[in-house]
Amino acid sequence: MRLPFVLAVGLAAASWLWGTVPASADDLIEIASYKWTDQVTADRQYGRTFTDTAPVAPLNLWMLVKASPGALKALAERGKLPIYHQWFRLTIAGTSPEGVTEMIDSIPLDAGRGDVLAQLSLEVQHRGFFDWRTWSRKDNIRAGTWLVRIKYADNTPLRCGGQDCEFRITVK
Repeated sequence: MRLPFVLAVGLAAASWLWGTVPASADDLIEIASYKWTDQVTADRQYGRTFTDTAPVAPLNLWMLVKASPGALKALAERGKLPIYHQWFRLTIAGTSPEGVTEMIDSIPLDAGRGDVLAQLSLEVQHRGFFDWRTWSRKDNIRAGTWLVRIKYADNTPLRCGGQDCEFRITVK
């Protein structure tokens, strides 16, 4: 499944966009906000939101992600792109991807859409950083507790507040 909006931009065409490079991957991007939602609107905003529980219906994990000007270039140079949303369904015994040895979905937040370059460039010029809205969607979700882990391409976790980024919700 492809996401309707991309996390990164075409690096070769956009080398002019990035400035300095932070030292640690944990310093590069920040998940400023997230929402469990039933839909993502045409203007990339979330629809009806859920906190602890959601109905058995298509479900999105929507995020507002912020980054410094050098973030995407540094992540690409370190082999960290694309970034993935990994969806798991929890069982009594713990995290289990629906009783199989692989996760249910690993949805890439792609690197490389040139039409986003002009927007990101303007944001960098005016604000000193850019942010974007991105999401992944599970259409055929079953009842249970779900976990989405955010991982880099090299399978290391993206960090949120000093710990691995993980988001949980119960579908009833």
